[in-house]
Amino acid sequence: MKTHDEKIAQLTLAEIYPLYLKKIEKKGRTAQELDTVIQWLTGLSSQEINQAIQDQLTFDELAKGRKLEKVLRSAQ
Repeated sequence: MKTHDEKIAQLTLAEIYPLYLKKIEKKGRTAQELDTVIQWLTGLSSQEINQAIQDQLTFDELAKGRKLEKVLRSAQ
């Protein structure tokens, strides 16, 4: 049986994004504000967020991609 963290790691941004958007819109916030928060948390650009949604990337894949990029940048 998967742990809670393992279940979260397998969710895709495409699954979660519309749920977050619906929730924040109920509170009077916008998609642009949601994107700003996601950019701040992940370091992804708006274009990269949209690509991650289209590519059905999981949170685990996003996290691993970010770590790899940081390692590659620091090696330069």
